[in-house]
Amino acid sequence: MKKIIIILSIIFIGITNVSSQVSFSEVGNKWYVLNTYPNGTVQDPEFVETTTTIYGNMGDSIINTETWMKIGSTKDSSLAIANYTYLGVTKVVQDYIQFIENGSNSIDTIYDFNLNIGDSVFYSFDQGFLSTYLYVDSIDNVLVGGVNHKRIFFEKSFAPLCCATEEVWIEGLGSLHGPLFPFLPKMLEIESYNEPLDLTCFKQNGVSTWSNPDYSNCYTNIVLGVNNEKRMGETIKLYPNPSSNYLVIESLGQPKSNVTIEIRGITGKLALTQKGVGFEKTTINTAQIPAGVYVVTVKAKTKTIAIQKWVKVD
Repeated sequence: MKKIIIILSIIFIGITNVSSQVSFSEVGNKWYVLNTYPNGTVQDPEFVETTTTIYGNMGDSIINTETWMKIGSTKDSSLAIANYTYLGVTKVVQDYIQFIENGSNSIDTIYDFNLNIGDSVFYSFDQGFLSTYLYVDSIDNVLVGGVNHKRIFFEKSFAPLCCATEEVWIEGLGSLHGPLFPFLPKMLEIESYNEPLDLTCFKQNGVSTWSNPDYSNCYTNIVLGVNNEKRMGETIKLYPNPSSNYLVIESLGQPKSNVTIEIRGITGKLALTQKGVGFEKTTINTAQIPAGVYVVTVKAKTKTIAIQKWVKVD
């Protein structure tokens, strides 16, 4: 009798610890979506800006006796609920995700995770500028929170002379361009201007359960207004620029100790970091960094004291 009790206890413990698949409309879901785009100024006409928008489920809403989940977005990294913009409500119906936009009474089905190879979905890009069917090209599985989720790859869609979109869905998470991307999709100028719109992380109750392997951080914000750019740029001297195998960063203000220097690509991906640097004049070996455009950030503790663009050449 004692052996039976022990076995049942083990089975019960195992059941309570089993993870489950992610549901799109759960409280605590957060999607981190990075957007990169040209935003030059007179001082720096080629500057490329990077911002992160966080989409989050904000609590229940009852519509015609049915429970829906409110969804909103914010650029505030503190995730303060007061700073979210309310976008609408979502509901999971078997393998479908339904969405009602804020101010509308129309129900749109934005996801069907029951698709198979050869099936298609209709996308109206850029608010009807280009409408087309996206066909499922392949399907595999990916781990989210330790559980396999279906991943759906669509054939690449092109717009004449400028743009393209590579759509990928993960069951329960949605599009890798953002949770509401199928509702208002847009062509991305990824071929010539490298302007991604990418999901970098998915979190549940503050815990990251899926991370995009192309990004080192969930949240990246590189924004230089005219005044901010002038102030940031005058605190350091960065040379040679462009350069190949090394980069010199020199303080033009009060020398500081124990600073961190980060070099990131325009998509926010970390290429190099040096911590504990005595910030007066520092030479960095950049031979292993691929050619491209980068943003150099200097931080003292958590405060950013300088940001400048740097071009790496072969």
